[in-house]
Amino acid sequence: MYLPNYNDGSIVNLMSSIKIALGRKTLYKPLKGLDIQKLKKSRHIILMVVDGLGYELLMNNDIELKKYVTNKITSVFPSTTSAAFNSFITGLAPQQHAFTGWFVYLKEIGMTTQILLFATRAGHIKLDGQINPNNLYNMKPFFDNIQIKKYTVIPKEMITREYIKTTLGKTKIHPYNSLKEFFDENTKIIKSNNNKTYVYSYWTKFDTYQHNEGVNSRKVKEHLKEFDKRLKSFIKSIQNTNTTLIITADHGLANIKKSNCINLSKKHPNLYNMLSQPLSGDSRVTYCYVKNKEKNNFVKYVKTKLRKYCEIYKSEDLIKKGFFGLYEINPKLIDRIGDYTLISKDGYALFDELNGQKYPNFKANHSGLTKEEMFVPLIVINT
Repeated sequence: MYLPNYNDGSIVNLMSSIKIALGRKTLYKPLKGLDIQKLKKSRHIILMVVDGLGYELLMNNDIELKKYVTNKITSVFPSTTSAAFNSFITGLAPQQHAFTGWFVYLKEIGMTTQILLFATRAGHIKLDGQINPNNLYNMKPFFDNIQIKKYTVIPKEMITREYIKTTLGKTKIHPYNSLKEFFDENTKIIKSNNNKTYVYSYWTKFDTYQHNEGVNSRKVKEHLKEFDKRLKSFIKSIQNTNTTLIITADHGLANIKKSNCINLSKKHPNLYNMLSQPLSGDSRVTYCYVKNKEKNNFVKYVKTKLRKYCEIYKSEDLIKKGFFGLYEINPKLIDRIGDYTLISKDGYALFDELNGQKYPNFKANHSGLTKEEMFVPLIVINT
């Protein structure tokens, strides 16, 4: 089990270093080993987050990008996009921003949501125009704290979501449709600015390909080579611009056999009937809201009949142990992590299905505490 290092070795601490370099105060300590003074002298800072590019994946493939790796750092808990994405755009841990998984129960609206898609879990009903994201999100965006030119490079399909626009805050968005456009937009920003700039760039396809094809699939290896080739050209294109390019990831992924994906609603109906509402979180870190009269029975059932698949924790104990972060707790966090958390063991995943919705046949997943999921690369390139 590998836990986040919120003291000085996580993506949260990386954000603190960037924030300090841009002249702002931070709650978390800076990242150990990253030269803040050098970062301060950079005209341009690009934070390039490559979704799913775990440290283990990168180091197990023969690509040029490996030579730039300066360290490995941790993601957050859970090691999943919605939690990490919000850490990158707030500079804070899940303990503060309180977005804790792909499926998040929002007490404010009385339903479980797919928060990054800003839609309900059941029926996938879009919440844009119906729910004000500001009522769910009480953090000041990272971009709003810095007084320089700010840009975001994200997939075109993300820019219409109210939640994304709210959480990003005051930044000029450059959308893209392809890997070529992704690097072209980054190049355009750097070459069109002589003043100090901060760029947050987000590439998504490694995560998608690993989910669908597996971590060691041909598709993933081919994409690594393509990304490596275009990155090399990009670095050449921004030479002598006094740019610091920081590349990292939100999480890595681990392969999961189909037979090890356990449908609790179908295979364990007695357990499922003890819940007061459907599961939330992710398939490798799962939050359970349990009927009061069933709590003892629930714990006993998990410890006996699910012991092969997962460990059970009181969710409040994970807060006390610092899984979600350090310092002051966002009150919303307690409402969003249920009574108990099931942390899947290596190679397993837990899920349920609602109203005929089928669990996607993912060949790899994340959010857990294996080294494959938790460790991400730190790459620093100065041009």
